[in-house]
Amino acid sequence: MTNVVKALGCVEDLQLGLDTEDQTRNDVAMSLHRVDIHVAVTSVALLQALDVAKFPTARVYTTGVAYIDYRFDAFATEGIAPTTGTGFWVVMVNSGVASSDGTTGGLNSAGAGSQFVAVTIQGVTYRMLHDGVIA
Repeated sequence: MTNVVKALGCVEDLQLGLDTEDQTRNDVAMSLHRVDIHVAVTSVALLQALDVAKFPTARVYTTGVAYIDYRFDAFATEGIAPTTGTGFWVVMVNSGVASSDGTTGGLNSAGAGSQFVAVTIQGVTYRMLHDGVIA
């Protein structure tokens, strides 16, 4: 009888990224699709230290449930530089990038210039027109 020791899989067990990975399985050459998911880290310093060839996408958890998703772009000219190599980590999704206090001028107030909701995105405030009802 064989004693089997079970080990749970980790993100390091997967081929992450885009495109395909050529492998030989049971003496048969195959082209398999990589898994496009992010690796989770807790700081920009850990993001910068990632092996971009192995982990092309990452999620940085900042505080509580806030996070920023990044994708490494070898041809980007701005973003967060990795510890080694060329290219930059560029923002894909930022859960805390937009905010609004939800105030409005109310119904029929467009003439007064208040028929909008102010939304701040990455430090820039935009006034977005709406129908006067905030759900």
